[in-house]
Amino acid sequence: MTNYTFPSSLWKLATVNMQLKAMSASRQASAFNQTAQSDGPTVELWMATVTITPMEEDDWRDLGALIRKLRGRRNKIRLFDPSRTLRGAGPGPTLNIDADVVAGATSLTVNGLTASQAVGLAADDVFAVGENLYAVSDDVASDSDGKATISFLPPARTGFADGDPVNISSPTGLFLLVDGGEGLTVLPGRISQPLTLSFVEAPDLE
Repeated sequence: MTNYTFPSSLWKLATVNMQLKAMSASRQASAFNQTAQSDGPTVELWMATVTITPMEEDDWRDLGALIRKLRGRRNKIRLFDPSRTLRGAGPGPTLNIDADVVAGATSLTVNGLTASQAVGLAADDVFAVGENLYAVSDDVASDSDGKATISFLPPARTGFADGDPVNISSPTGLFLLVDGGEGLTVLPGRISQPLTLSFVEAPDLE
């Protein structure tokens, strides 16, 4: 399996909607049981839709080449949401994990924030550790050393080590294409007509 990066030339033509969704196996209501039930563990995955409006034939050609390389769900693609601006922390701080974090944890401590901020990171700010995406659950202040302990979801996909970088400038995750590629047609008449692609997160568990 190969991990591809969404071309920078296409980001300027794209509108992204990315949300974390909780999913679990379910049993439908029946004549014998009038209540639908959820069975088994709940899985939390990021879902993304990317709507692209190519303005030139070359845009379609680049998009077509990318979709073919994904080969359905055989390969992954790195995506982020450029419209989801950071509400806390200020522009471009360099953040690092401040103490080891075990897989499954929902809180961690970071260092590298501007000291003594009322809102060092804000609820719904998104960050990445490695190639996995997480969202801050609650506003958190930074202390006089530029540290903050934040709560986040989904739970840590893997363990984090003290000193690991935390990406808040362009946090990316790994995704699989699940719908939309079959609508691609490279014809002059399709220029300026939007194409929507749907993706589901494929977490990096290594």
